[in-house]
Amino acid sequence: MGRRAKDPEIRKKEFVEAALELFQTKGFDQTFVTDITNKVGVSHGAFFYYYKSKDDILQDVIDACIAVDVRFVKGLIEDGKMTAKEKLKVILSTSVNSSRNRDQNRLAEFFHRAANARFHRDYTKRSREQIIPLLTEIVEQGIREGYCEIKYPKETILYLSYIFESIDDSFSMPQSNEEYYRKIRALEMIVVKSLGIKDDDLGLIDFMA
Repeated sequence: MGRRAKDPEIRKKEFVEAALELFQTKGFDQTFVTDITNKVGVSHGAFFYYYKSKDDILQDVIDACIAVDVRFVKGLIEDGKMTAKEKLKVILSTSVNSSRNRDQNRLAEFFHRAANARFHRDYTKRSREQIIPLLTEIVEQGIREGYCEIKYPKETILYLSYIFESIDDSFSMPQSNEEYYRKIRALEMIVVKSLGIKDDDLGLIDFMA
């Protein structure tokens, strides 16, 4: 009997996982379709059965990246033991750490190049559509707990997302500990004032130490 063909969805997932790893380590421009097929262990033609080009698979890679963030935030939402304050601290620290370590993620570098602005816009648009409703749930939990006082949680989270989308350049550049501290505190104050948080310190510095 001939070898049974692999399920198309499984094969497609293998291509996406291989492309994501290669884009992160080698960079998008330095990764070729041959690199992807070699990593998966299939013929060159097999790739083009599923995708028209490297740009085409990038769309699924973007979805895979967003899916990771969605699972992360959903995990926080489903944790009944954590307060809204604790969840916000985790989200803030993760976001800042990701920005500071952007040079270790070649895919993030790719998205932030001016020439690739269309991919970045696509990523941020789709990310907002899925993540903002989840973050809104956490803020609404904060309202129920008396930690936040805000009338328009969803809309406020939307505007805060614009700020967080622009912090990569700020936190990834070389800076002194004092500069880093001031930026963290400024970011905390923006979140505190925007969400109507009762105290003026999320404890982000201590949390990230």
